[in-house]
Amino acid sequence: MADRRKLRSIVSYACAAFTAGAEERRRAKEALAKSLEEAYGRLLLYGAGAEGFVDDEATHTTLQRHALRTTGAECVDLLHRWARVEYQPEGGEGAAAAAASTSSASTPAGFLTAAEIKALLRAVPPDVAEGLAAAAEVPGAGSVREAEALLDRAAAAVGVRPKKLDKKSEKAALAALRERLLGQLAAEAGDPPAALALMVPLAHLRITGKAVSLPGKALGPVLARLGAAAAAAAEGAGGGMSEELAGCVRGLAALHEGVVEYLKAQSSPAAGGGDTGALLERLTESLPPLKSALGLQVPGGGGGGAAAAAGEAEA
Repeated sequence: MADRRKLRSIVSYACAAFTAGAEERRRAKEALAKSLEEAYGRLLLYGAGAEGFVDDEATHTTLQRHALRTTGAECVDLLHRWARVEYQPEGGEGAAAAAASTSSASTPAGFLTAAEIKALLRAVPPDVAEGLAAAAEVPGAGSVREAEALLDRAAAAVGVRPKKLDKKSEKAALAALRERLLGQLAAEAGDPPAALALMVPLAHLRITGKAVSLPGKALGPVLARLGAAAAAAAEGAGGGMSEELAGCVRGLAALHEGVVEYLKAQSSPAAGGGDTGALLERLTESLPPLKSALGLQVPGGGGGGAAAAAGEAEA
């Protein structure tokens, strides 16, 4: 009788552990599927935004490559993580570790290592490994459209299907991206280069309704395009761009010039610390009105507005 009770206890414990592990894996897969759908949607938005520069081949290529190497690579990592959880052996510490690791999948620093990916490809069925191998080509793909096909193939092999964007979901994805950028911008109080890298995509989104993922070298061309739109608005042919937004574009252009000057001064052995410090202070003081014009409520965002910020950055 005692042996039976002991056996029942062992079986009950094993069942409970199995159920808990299965639930943990289910939650992890749901979280990863949601993150993948969001990243996949952003990648498609960035691809559509890059098409606005099809008449500028260099910028068009730069925007697509940057989106693929950042957001595209994020999609690939999330597919790897989903497969890792799906094909993780039941029980033991492995499943818990796989589930726990999902929270770091949103940044390149949290990507699976080459060794982890190699081990994963050995553990999954051949068709899944083939799909994941296709996904590995995404960061180096020739275009977002090409990467989309590779990701679709990999997702189908793995067993997760991110939704395509329709008009309704595209609008929601753009709104979510705007909030994401504003949230990141709110944290950039004293770093003008980092703030600029967030404000230019926000301005582009606000003015054109399109999203772009920008490396530093694309800031100038994108600002030039926005500047042309602001100039057209000043002449009465800008499609209704507000003076505040046009002033914001001018302020961002001035901030960009100041940031370039600041970065050059930082890297110059002859630059004095006092000079770079004063320049940094002036650039930092120009941020609040620009942030305010882009929809972020910050102290010092009122008053002279974005037009005044342009003067401060140029001073």
